[in-house]
Amino acid sequence: MEKKNTLTEPITIIGNAIENGKNIIVCNTNQEVNIKKHFNSLLDEHEYYIYNGVEYFQYQKKINGTTYNYKKFFIEEANKKLLSNILEDYEYIEI
Repeated sequence: MEKKNTLTEPITIIGNAIENGKNIIVCNTNQEVNIKKHFNSLLDEHEYYIYNGVEYFQYQKKINGTTYNYKKFFIEEANKKLLSNILEDYEYIEI
């Protein structure tokens, strides 16, 4: 029951960020909680690109030869140290 209360604020922040069209990075160190799965249909509805970590996001940019991403993205990452190379603006939520 305690987990649900600690997740209420981040879930609200994520929902608002999606509704406002912001890029989102969720630093989720709790492997029991799958935030992406919770918001999957809303992310699809708002045409977000979903990445399972910063490495996949950077790989996608590399194979497309881009340095900056102009499309909305959602990244769920466990290691916040990997975020230093992301140039785009994003809403950061830590769980």
